[in-house]
Amino acid sequence: MNVHKHLLLCATPTKQKCFKGDEGNKTWECLKKTLKNYEKDPSSKNIQILRSKVDCLRICKNGPILLIWPDGIWYEKVSPEKVSEIFTSHITVSYTHLRAHETEADLVCRLLLE
Repeated sequence: MNVHKHLLLCATPTKQKCFKGDEGNKTWECLKKTLKNYEKDPSSKNIQILRSKVDCLRICKNGPILLIWPDGIWYEKVSPEKVSEIFTSHITVSYTHLRAHETEADLVCRLLLE
């Protein structure tokens, strides 16, 4: 399996230090739905994106926290409303936009991003 990205969401912390209530579960459900819709898109055919719900990413403030691997990008206060924005601006732009405009010169850029 060739994994392009792995999304790790601190959604269900045992001690709930970084956020209170059910925001993590709501955000997780939204992330799952968004990713499933993305996987149905023909342009994502060869792009493998994994998701994991984690207990704690050890930030312990401003949660829920979303880590995008291997990019090393951390998002704080991730809500269901922010999931779509993050997905559109960070996840899909990295691949589908560049693939749609691929030339020999852009191929170098694409390979560097992946």
